[in-house]
Amino acid sequence: MVGLVQPARAEIDRLNVEAWEQIDRDPSVGRALAEKTYDAALTLTPPYLEGMAASLTSQVKASHAQGDNLEAVELGARARALHEQIGQPTVWWARTLHETGFALQRLGDMAAALEAFFQMLTLAEALQNTEVRGRALLRIGTAHLLQDQVDDALSYLDQAIAQFGQIQSLGGLASVYNNLTVFYVRKGLWEQALDVGYRALALFEQAGRLNGQARIHNNLGDIYFHRHDLEQAEHHIRAAIDFAVACGNTMTQLSALIDLARLEGAKGQPSAAIKRLTQLREQVEHSGDLHLQRSLLRELAQLHEAMGDFQQALACHKQLAAIAQQIYDEDRLQKIKTLEVVHKTHQARAEADLQKRLRDQDRQYFERLAAMKDDLMLTASHDLKNPIASIVLSLDLLRRRSDPSDTYLQRYLRQIENATDHMRYLITDLFELARLETGRALTLSPHDLVALAREVVRLFEPQAFSQGIDLRLVCEVDTLIAEIDPPSLRRALDNIIGNALKYTPAGGSIDVRITVERGQAVIRVQDSGLGIPADDLPHIFERFYRVQDKVHQAIEGTGLGLAIVKTVVDQHGGSVSAQSSEGAGTTITLRLPAPV
Repeated sequence: MVGLVQPARAEIDRLNVEAWEQIDRDPSVGRALAEKTYDAALTLTPPYLEGMAASLTSQVKASHAQGDNLEAVELGARARALHEQIGQPTVWWARTLHETGFALQRLGDMAAALEAFFQMLTLAEALQNTEVRGRALLRIGTAHLLQDQVDDALSYLDQAIAQFGQIQSLGGLASVYNNLTVFYVRKGLWEQALDVGYRALALFEQAGRLNGQARIHNNLGDIYFHRHDLEQAEHHIRAAIDFAVACGNTMTQLSALIDLARLEGAKGQPSAAIKRLTQLREQVEHSGDLHLQRSLLRELAQLHEAMGDFQQALACHKQLAAIAQQIYDEDRLQKIKTLEVVHKTHQARAEADLQKRLRDQDRQYFERLAAMKDDLMLTASHDLKNPIASIVLSLDLLRRRSDPSDTYLQRYLRQIENATDHMRYLITDLFELARLETGRALTLSPHDLVALAREVVRLFEPQAFSQGIDLRLVCEVDTLIAEIDPPSLRRALDNIIGNALKYTPAGGSIDVRITVERGQAVIRVQDSGLGIPADDLPHIFERFYRVQDKVHQAIEGTGLGLAIVKTVVDQHGGSVSAQSSEGAGTTITLRLPAPV
């Protein structure tokens, strides 16, 4: 199973990276790939939680890119719950917080957005990841800017600049200066906006970020328009259009074209501006962006008024009023939905926190129970050895002094001896199991599995011969070197072959086969014995479990042999399984990690 699961997980990890990168080019295609990858991670046994969380993170990014911020927040809540369940700081967790916080910011829930960004910053410290730290500081600073908390904002943005400068992240630095440009434009601080705008443009050019160049050229065009430098404004607006077309950013392209029409109107070319906006109108309406539609209608209304066409201006104003009402209604509905999503998110996280606390309490409780159990088994098995040895010695003395012709007494002595032997075997098995379960019992070193199996089979050959059973060793390789603990693995093979001899009648056979399958060392012991009922088969590796039918119960055993086998194999990083049919024999298969 390990050999199959690891490649599957690696492929899911690869697909998640591909989906994340694809979203930048085409959100729909990237999202579809992320959804398929999530399903693949879910169907693994056990489900690959890390892969599921990463897939959900990509879906959050896609929803945000497609403008569905509510869905992004909902998906982000699911991804965050998975990351918190896993409990391991990862870059994917940081990405989840970044995209979810960004969506919350777009929805106007600054408190929840800042909570996500600050959690991202804490995660960055745990990861010691400068890029993630810079992104978190950038988002925190931008959120403060949007709330006009300028001093706090500039403090965080200065820290972001320091982080991005440390790793020479051109894109990160450009994003900081771009966000500052937007803020200064919004405040009408044109000189400051121009300064940071040109810094952002230079960085976007060095980084080769076409989308960033499109946006910053558009901002610079707006700045120059308000400074009444129409020539420079036109230069930057046309550059914004060219870069937006090159990178497929339709929204920036439409926004720049509306600005170009406004520029034409300011240059005394109202007819050309009206013609441009009229041609653009269908595209803008098709985009579904109400804010773009409002900008276009506002420019049209002003241009018609300037041309003296008051009827057309009135029609535009009526449409503007309808758009404004629609924006208001949608904003109000979105706020209600945002509150619902945030409420559900807080509920889900509270439930996840509660479940985590309960799991931690359960884990601590069972760890205490396991420690008590281990101490009891170790102490009991050790302390019982001396009384058993005393019983054996007393029994030997009693037999020597007893009358051999007293059949009644000799029968009871044999029963005491059998019971004592059973107790001795049981204590030995208990002691061995307790030793193995401490997790510190093995000393691994390179060893030949073929040679070890040959030694064990030779020890059992006399017993097999006396019982009329054909015991064979079949090796498909001459040598098979693996990292093992020879004494404990020998004990495991002793138990398996010993069981096979106990439950295989005269005339039967036992094959011990050594092979390599899917990069794993495999030891398979197949007998033609009694077989195990289907109801009992899932339990045979449990401690003290014995098959319940009369035939099996009549054969001596402690019920610990296969439990020891499983513990030994588990501690080697392998697996053990059993296949059996009543009357047709049993096959026990040991799989050990890749041979040396």
